[in-house]
Amino acid sequence: MKALYPGSFDPLTLGHLDLISKGCELFGEVLVAVLENPEKKPTFDLKTRLEQIRLATDHLSSVEVISFKGLTVRCARENNVDLILRGLR
Repeated sequence: MKALYPGSFDPLTLGHLDLISKGCELFGEVLVAVLENPEKKPTFDLKTRLEQIRLATDHLSSVEVISFKGLTVRCARENNVDLILRGLR
């Protein structure tokens, strides 16, 4: 199964990493999708956030990191994912 984990990840936290790791165990593949929202002023720019996630998940071979604009459901359809993974605060 392929799971989509969407979010702004600004900043990436240990909670995010825990969910990504558990997602890999449960579903096999995790696509981490970083939202590109021009209306928000993030702490870290998009390129930095993508790099942070790639470096932090480098040990997990079944993680792919992308960026997306627009609706999460559209990103899910375009990437043929089976489910959307979300955490709770």
